[in-house]
Amino acid sequence: MLCEVCQQRHATVHITECYPAHRVQRELCEVCAGQKSKKQLTEEQAAAPQEKRKNVQRIHDLLQTRLFEPHRTQFESGQIRSHNVSIWGNWVLLGLSSSVPNLDPMEALFGKAQKGTNHVVQQIEDLEVHVIRWDPERLLSHIFEPFPGAGFRLDYDRRLLFVRAERSLFPDVQKSYAFCNLAAWLLASDEPPDRIEFQFRPWEMRHE
Repeated sequence: MLCEVCQQRHATVHITECYPAHRVQRELCEVCAGQKSKKQLTEEQAAAPQEKRKNVQRIHDLLQTRLFEPHRTQFESGQIRSHNVSIWGNWVLLGLSSSVPNLDPMEALFGKAQKGTNHVVQQIEDLEVHVIRWDPERLLSHIFEPFPGAGFRLDYDRRLLFVRAERSLFPDVQKSYAFCNLAAWLLASDEPPDRIEFQFRPWEMRHE
């Protein structure tokens, strides 16, 4: 097997990166695996939280400027309300609802073509923004509306979300896992102090 990085030398170093819901295995040669010194890795780890905060702030600024600001009056008056926001890299899931019976928040923000829809995807610069109609009783089906075969189940006792097709929502497995994690985070109650948070787990772990 060739090294994933250089595609020239044989992979002799096996690295497993563990995440909350899955593992990623990397096959590298000794040269590519040792390119970063211990000092470099330490510096990157120290800078990561700050870079993450900067990215989150950048995303909030973009959402404010491109999504919320053009409809400031409706948001400030409470006609349209934003709920939870989930962020993973350059992915965003957020919930919207309306306090006015005849006002469709999707139509108000995205035009008549989106009236009655429950899941709208918008590209804002490098962000892929998924806007979900906020309905606590149907929220999960709204989140997975673009994926009819996703299959999902909530374990309320353990506060876990299980998704049957967690690896195949997108052609990219990592993107599929990222979306499932975003979905679980979006399910959190937005009414502190009774906030209830969910975590995503692969389908095969549902009986543990």
